Amino acid sequence: MQQDLINQLHQATTIYFVCSGNIIRSAYAELLARHLGLDHVASYGTTYRNRRIHRRSAAELQKQQVNQSLIDEFSPTYISEAQPFDPQDLHIVMTEKHRQQLLAAGIDASKIVKITAYIDESGDVADPYFNDNWEEAYRQIGQAVHQITTELSGDL
Repeated sequence: MQQDLINQLHQATTIYFVCSGNIIRSAYAELLARHLGLDHVASYGTTYRNRRIHRRSAAELQKQQVNQSLIDEFSPTYISEAQPFDPQDLHIVMTEKHRQQLLAAGIDASKIVKITAYIDESGDVADPYFNDNWEEAYRQIGQAVHQITTELSGDL
C-alpha cells in the first residue's frame, strides 16, 4: 500500500465508506470494518435514500460472522444526513462517479480515495444491484477493508 494512503488512514478523524444507496457496498464495508475492530468508521450514500441494508449484504455479513445486532441496528445514511464533515475525514468511494459527486459537494480531492486503491486495483467496485456480480463486489470490498484494518491495527 502506498505511503500516502497509509498516512491518510492514520490521520482520518472518521473513515467514511461511500456508495450510491448505502445498503450494499458501503454498508458492507462499514459493518465489516466494525466487526474487525474499527470504531471510527461510518458510511453514506450519494444518490438514493433507503431504509434498511440489502438482504444480500446482510446475508454476506452473516457468513463473515458479523454480530447480528450490528447488522440489525444499521440504518442507511444519505450524504446530507452525514454532514457536516470534519476536514480530516477520509471518504472511501466505490466508483469514480462517487468521487465526482463528492468533489461537486465540496469535499477536498485529497480526502477522497477509491476503495480499490487499497488492493492495488484501479477500477470501480460495480454495483451488484445492477450487474448481479455480488461475489466480485464483496471480494473487492472485503480485501480492501481487511487491508485497511490491518494497517490500522496498531491504532486499535
